[in-house]
Amino acid sequence: MGDKSDNDVLSWVDLMYVADFFALSGNNHISLLGGEPTLHPNFVEFAYYLYKRNFDQSIFTSGILSAATMEKAKELCVIPEKKLFFVCNINHPCVSPEAEIKQQQTFLDTFGKYCLLSYNIYTPEVDLAFLVDYINRYQLRKVIRLGITHPILGEDNKYIDAEELKTVGKNILKHYDLLSKNEIRLNIDCGFPLCMVDDDELGKLYKLSNGPLRFSCGAAIDIGTNLDVWPCFPLSGYEKRSLYDFSTYKELLEYYGEMMRKIRVERKGIYQECDSCSHMKRDLCSGGCGSYILRKKEQGL
Repeated sequence: MGDKSDNDVLSWVDLMYVADFFALSGNNHISLLGGEPTLHPNFVEFAYYLYKRNFDQSIFTSGILSAATMEKAKELCVIPEKKLFFVCNINHPCVSPEAEIKQQQTFLDTFGKYCLLSYNIYTPEVDLAFLVDYINRYQLRKVIRLGITHPILGEDNKYIDAEELKTVGKNILKHYDLLSKNEIRLNIDCGFPLCMVDDDELGKLYKLSNGPLRFSCGAAIDIGTNLDVWPCFPLSGYEKRSLYDFSTYKELLEYYGEMMRKIRVERKGIYQECDSCSHMKRDLCSGGCGSYILRKKEQGL
């Protein structure tokens, strides 16, 4: 939806075009992301408009809202829980300023029944205990979305090295007993390779999984404020097109799905072993995030 810049926010006209595009495609779910979507001057009105159009919507937010924005956002409490949920990305309290922690806690206290916590893993060390505490304290949905920071093509961002992923897997599963005891499930985001866990760990991860457990990497379409489209966040600078180039969401997915397959023609996955992996041949794993493959290609590796 854009950030604080007035010339980089989604307009009403474009929002209605996106809504029409999704509706005509038979897709009744829309996610609002940013930047930080709550900074958009019409954030509440946009969310209410999508509700009245009968869309289910997920809003990705940090939960760090000013007092004025928080007061305005409370108007969304008229929307039924099944039609709206916030995916609230939380950093560990040890790396967050005290003021931001208090703002997040106010947000969770207000919108708890709408909230699902999200945590992006950016170091091999993984601590999920504080998320369990938040879920119990604020009566949140008993699901944690787990993502991994991948390389962003064209940028020098901090991300998990491919060789560290097995350590990440082991550190996630250290929380198995805690998560099971509290009946908390995990939504595993895209880009996790199957071989980051051994067979015993895979069984535990399956038991914790909230729905189908997939080790996939595919198109997760993003639409920008000017209606540019691209395959996913890590590839936000790769093969951009315009939404106007496509007639339906299915056509958009097929275009970027084929593009993602072409990425893996020369190199199947993030490891050399992916080329001969039987799990990849059986479509049990995609071989990790495509951004790693393109980054290695850029570096001539």
